[in-house]
Amino acid sequence: MKTFLRLLLGTACCCVASGAIAADMALPSPQLALRPSLTWTGCYVGGNVGGGVNTITGFDPTVGVSVGNGNGAGFVGGGQVGCDYQFNSIVVGIAGMFDGSAISGTSPNLEVPGVTNKSVIPWLATLTGRIGFVATPSTLLYAKGGAAWAQNNISTTNVSSPLVPVGPVSSSSYTASGWTVGGGLEYAFAPHWSVFAEYDYMDFGTSTRIFNDSPAAGGGSGPFNITQQVQIAIVGVNFRY
Repeated sequence: MKTFLRLLLGTACCCVASGAIAADMALPSPQLALRPSLTWTGCYVGGNVGGGVNTITGFDPTVGVSVGNGNGAGFVGGGQVGCDYQFNSIVVGIAGMFDGSAISGTSPNLEVPGVTNKSVIPWLATLTGRIGFVATPSTLLYAKGGAAWAQNNISTTNVSSPLVPVGPVSSSSYTASGWTVGGGLEYAFAPHWSVFAEYDYMDFGTSTRIFNDSPAAGGGSGPFNITQQVQIAIVGVNFRY
């Protein structure tokens, strides 16, 4: 009887030990259980820096002559916010971006010798949709397109012309609206963090703007046709919720 009890107790202990080992093997470790799967679905906020160039020309419809350009270049930087949704290897989303800008440039005025044109873009903004392809789980190639806006401060200044007083001649400040297309690559280096590099082309077409002369130049006003395109290249980081 004692021998039987010893065998029964030993068998029970072996079964309990075997069950514990099996349970340990079957249950995932806490680290694996808590590790999130990588997905591009979600909303994000981030920042960007880069540079841009402005191609802008003016035409005087009153006398039918070109007044030249104010092409320029400079730094851009700001932030973006958006949301994406991933299904299979395709990602679709919408995003808004606002960048401060130091893009500016000067050039000779072709209509009045001795006068210079100057253009300054204080800020740029876009509202775009985007579609992307997940090349690897952490790498997204994408294209984007939508609406664009640019604040323009354009002025002319007499530096040597005898036709008008030396100093400011005319100016116009306005917000141009147009369209944009672009594309880039985004890389997720952590479950909630990604970096990206992007190129954007913005076209604001041709619009008629009223330029007001300074009091020293007579205080009048007149229309000018302005044609403008802007290109920017930026890098940035996003935090994804």
